[in-house]
Amino acid sequence: MALFLVGPKISPFSFGSAPLSLGESATLQCTVSDGDRPLNIRWVINGSIFSPALFDASTYFIEKHINVLTIESLTEAHAGNYTCEARNPAATARYTTTLVVNGSFLAV
Repeated sequence: MALFLVGPKISPFSFGSAPLSLGESATLQCTVSDGDRPLNIRWVINGSIFSPALFDASTYFIEKHINVLTIESLTEAHAGNYTCEARNPAATARYTTTLVVNGSFLAV
């Protein structure tokens, strides 16, 4: 009997339908709805792997398959593409959404 691993599947997410403004807070929740363990979830922002020191934001796990990214006070530097990347031995899945910050210039 062959054993097949299931790759991760990420549920769609967004910052909402309206642009956010400078100084507001923002939250994204990456939920991996399917996929075998072990599972690794990370954020990629504008092509760079998330680091609290670089992006002035934080992440935490609610469960092993749900990771939340929080920005307390938006600045122009926070505008751009936010990608949740989930990987396991079977595959890598990615989902990306764009953050538009009112009062900033978005160069994507």
